[in-house]
Amino acid sequence: DRSPQLKGVITGAVDEGDVVAIYEGTTLLGTAALNGGTSWTFDLPSLLLDGSSHTYTAKGVDAAGNEGAATST
Repeated sequence: DRSPQLKGVITGAVDEGDVVAIYEGTTLLGTAALNGGTSWTFDLPSLLLDGSSHTYTAKGVDAAGNEGAATST
């Protein structure tokens, strides 16, 4: 699949307005809204080249913009 989707689940307390920030290295690719609870999905913004390797991290972000610790996705 050349246009994959990242998926994950937040463990811990989640409040209204919280999102997940998706990074490739230090570049913010975008944010994912929570899907009615603690799960989220993110469609990558561009196609991946065959054989290419990418590393992404996700950070929980509260409504005030405070980011949590990064986790690999």
